[in-house]
Amino acid sequence: MTYFLQVNLHCTPLQAGCAFLPFSVGIIATTTLGAPLVTRLGPKTLMAAGSTLATAGLFWLTRLDTASGYAGEVLPTQILVSVGVGLFFLAGPNVALSGVDPHDAGVASAALSTSQQIGAALGPALLNTLYVSAVTGYRTSRSESPGRPPSPCSWRPTSTATASRSSWRALSRPPQLSHYSPW
Repeated sequence: MTYFLQVNLHCTPLQAGCAFLPFSVGIIATTTLGAPLVTRLGPKTLMAAGSTLATAGLFWLTRLDTASGYAGEVLPTQILVSVGVGLFFLAGPNVALSGVDPHDAGVASAALSTSQQIGAALGPALLNTLYVSAVTGYRTSRSESPGRPPSPCSWRPTSTATASRSSWRALSRPPQLSHYSPW
């Protein structure tokens, strides 16, 4: 999303960072205001609803193209995903800790928190690595001179769909890291 905001919408890094604020506010508001829903609807229902909303928002993000704007396409998807993630985060600990003995609750809670932190760190790092590998492979295959990728200024993503197709191609074949270069 940062690439899209900076390359396609020509946002500065500060503007791109501020464009993510509604996402954080959505998670905070959902977890704060949705707390009574855990006892009323049950945690599994909230986790299913949250997963569905987040998946729908992420699917909507795949429909972005170069003509997409922030207010009409990016902001609604951020709100949808943030509400879904907020519902999931709200109910997740209840499900994870429901069958744990009281004397083991601290250890189980620490394990849950640690796994969430590791996932939050490794997930974006892995996805960014796959994205850069796919873009490098795509650029190298389109190069005017074989063996040399085009200059960084000559390439711009045409759409999120193109980046998604490039990522899918990179995932469907074994990696070739011997000629890897991010530029």
